Amino acid sequence: MKKPCRITARVLLLSLLPAVALGHCKVLAHTADAQPLFDKDGVRPDGGVLKSESAKAVGTYITAAKGGRIWGREPSMRRPG
Repeated sequence: MKKPCRITARVLLLSLLPAVALGHCKVLAHTADAQPLFDKDGVRPDGGVLKSESAKAVGTYITAAKGGRIWGREPSMRRPG
């Protein structure tokens, strides 16, 4: 007998983070394992969405994040009017 699926607050929060961070024009980094979550949220690659394959990519993320928000993304995130 299968147990019912329980969505915990942690799982729900993690599933919302990419879309929220994207909407705030933040720099995002993820591994290949997280790609389905990013695909589900409609996160498209740009200068602030970094796919990291190793721990060495942390430096790339920090450098990008120090540059601040990715303002070029904003027009595609806002509704006109």
